[in-house]
Amino acid sequence: KIFKYNNKQHYLIGYEVRYNELYEQYDIASKTTFVILAIVYFLAICTLIFVLNKKINKPLYKLKKAITEYKLHKNKVNTDDQEIIELYEITKQFNNLIADLEKIDSIKKQYEEDRQIMLANISHDLKTPITIIQGYSKAIVDGVVSDDEIINKNKVIYDKTIYLNELVNNFHEYSKLEHPEFAYNFEKTDIAECLRNYLANKYDELEAHSVNLDIDIPENTIYKKIDQNQFKRVLENIINNAIKYNDKPFTLKITLDNKKLIIANNGSSIDDKTAKEIFKPFSMADESRGSGGSGLGLSIVDKIVKDHGFNISLNTTDKDFNVSFIIEF
Repeated sequence: KIFKYNNKQHYLIGYEVRYNELYEQYDIASKTTFVILAIVYFLAICTLIFVLNKKINKPLYKLKKAITEYKLHKNKVNTDDQEIIELYEITKQFNNLIADLEKIDSIKKQYEEDRQIMLANISHDLKTPITIIQGYSKAIVDGVVSDDEIINKNKVIYDKTIYLNELVNNFHEYSKLEHPEFAYNFEKTDIAECLRNYLANKYDELEAHSVNLDIDIPENTIYKKIDQNQFKRVLENIINNAIKYNDKPFTLKITLDNKKLIIANNGSSIDDKTAKEIFKPFSMADESRGSGGSGLGLSIVDKIVKDHGFNISLNTTDKDFNVSFIIEF
């Protein structure tokens, strides 16, 4: 269009864009693309669901089934076919859990067996001296023994009551240590000084039993965290056992350093079978029950030592000392 403005000639040019055909082509292309993307998306979702079902749901179902059937079969899950690391770790931990539970079951079963044996032994050890006391006292009361025999019978009764008292006290101590509410009084202690004080107080008794002492305790301090009362009970039980079961005289050797304490004697030897079970309740070198010991003393020792975090073992191979108890700190 030509027009004049301010005495000048101007040209107005307009272009008509014919886009209808192009828009229609674009609309068709966009709809086609949407349909294709929708189909691809649907196929991708189906593929993902299939993969997840195969890779995750099946292993999880297997794990769930194993957990459900554990009570009956104690099934384990095969970790070799777990390609996903998270599931591999889960099944591995599940298998570890089963192994721990089996170990606990085994310990529990052994504990129950030991408890039954302990109850049977307690019944036997109580019954024998009680029967003797009852029979001798009835004989005295009924007057069927002569005056000369009364003293001997009373001595037997007295000895049996001492044995019963020891048995009851040891069993009480053993039961107390096993009680879940029992607590040790651990304190940082110079174990060398503690050992010297114990032996000083024990010296007269050892001398009376013709026990020769061979002591090797360093002058320097050796600090350990112990319950002094319970640790002295360990010493008492080991040394009293040596006095009780050895012919007189014999030598008691005590050696201490920063790593271990050794309590040894050159008295009677212990056979291999007894040595293996020496720390079990009611284990005694003399297989006849009620022969002078409760069979709980060294079990108490083993319990106290282990509760301190230490380790105790028996060595019977030393050529100079037949029996050596070694407590490693």
